[in-house]
Amino acid sequence: MDVLGLKPETIISYCALFIAFSSFSVAYVQMKLFNRQIRLDCLIRITAVNREILSLGFNDPELFRVLNGDRIDSEKEKRYLQLWLNQIENIWQAQQSQLFQRDHFRALRRDIADMFQLKSMQEHWRKTSQYYSVGFCLFIDQIIRDAAPAPSAPSFTSLSPAPVALPSKSTVPVGARRADHSRHHHRKQRF
Repeated sequence: MDVLGLKPETIISYCALFIAFSSFSVAYVQMKLFNRQIRLDCLIRITAVNREILSLGFNDPELFRVLNGDRIDSEKEKRYLQLWLNQIENIWQAQQSQLFQRDHFRALRRDIADMFQLKSMQEHWRKTSQYYSVGFCLFIDQIIRDAAPAPSAPSFTSLSPAPVALPSKSTVPVGARRADHSRHHHRKQRF
């Protein structure tokens, strides 16, 4: 029996293809929703840990002085800064696992940069960086470099001579271009 001029085997093949495609589509949508849920959960957990670390400052106001850049009991300061540093590493690890959208990570990166404006955090980092992965160390070092004020340099605009017009390729004779090219080519071969 032919339906629409198709053999039963062909109809079964088309039905199987449709079912497979539908299953794949449902699985894809579920994976996207699952990824979104994991990302949201990651942000919620990071926020919760941040809140816990901050609440330590509410329970012990001396710890808030650390965040203001003041020095306190060295052991207490070291432990509090270490909590923050471990949290920053967790944030970096989550980013390495691509659990953040770019906008979220940019905001968190600005918060991290603010934390590393503290001299006490920079000192703590110098003492403890050896215990962290190379990737994390490069990330923190980049944040510190980016946050460092640029040294003031003299303005070269007043010292530079007037711009010189260089000849375009069309004004340079063809033979001269070839000779110039061969000279550079020969120089590359020597080294």
